[in-house]
Amino acid sequence: MDFVKKTEKKLKLKPFEILIENGLGKEGEHIFYIATDNLNANQLKSFWNDLKLTASNQNKLSSKNEKGSINVEDKLISNATLKSIKANPKTRISSLKVYNYKE
Repeated sequence: MDFVKKTEKKLKLKPFEILIENGLGKEGEHIFYIATDNLNANQLKSFWNDLKLTASNQNKLSSKNEKGSINVEDKLISNATLKSIKANPKTRISSLKVYNYKE
């Protein structure tokens, strides 16, 4: 989330809309969906490349500390798909909600 905050500040962007899907595994697995519609094509490419690099660096540190890993998928998901996930959770305890990363 530090990366997202720094990107907003650096590019002087409105806050990203981020959704979190919780309850996906025994060990606290979750998915973050980041809306990137406030980025132009060049900013979007840079954002994903930098996010992947940040995740890779974090994973290297995490493997030394035996913590979980971060996977980044740069595929687009439509609003209809997100609405479907919210209406039909993947597990009986999963849920999709707005994530307030400013806290």
